[in-house]
Amino acid sequence: MANEHTVWGLTGFQWNQPISWAAWIMGLAQIPFIINFFWSIKHGGKVNDNPWEATTLEWTAPSPPPHGNFVDIPVAYRGPYEYSLPGRERDFTMQNEPVEPSERTRRKPPAEPVLV
Repeated sequence: MANEHTVWGLTGFQWNQPISWAAWIMGLAQIPFIINFFWSIKHGGKVNDNPWEATTLEWTAPSPPPHGNFVDIPVAYRGPYEYSLPGRERDFTMQNEPVEPSERTRRKPPAEPVLV
């Protein structure tokens, strides 16, 4: 008969075996990740400073970073999430890339001022 200390029909030390099985399964599930980690260290290729093609300024820092994080202090010309801008060759535009004259004319001001 189940009482208030019974969970799924098991009490106390009866949980030892299912928890042990779960721990072994979780441990064995880590083996592919461990193998991949060491295989990547030995056989993996080197990547550039911005492997994910992110647009924020921290990706302009060299690796390993020097004292102060940057060789030259970067200047931000645009927002951090400039993806898929019309007229650009690449799918991403870094914050430290200057705004081109053709980009300035793309945004048209509203015809009438908006009164709030």
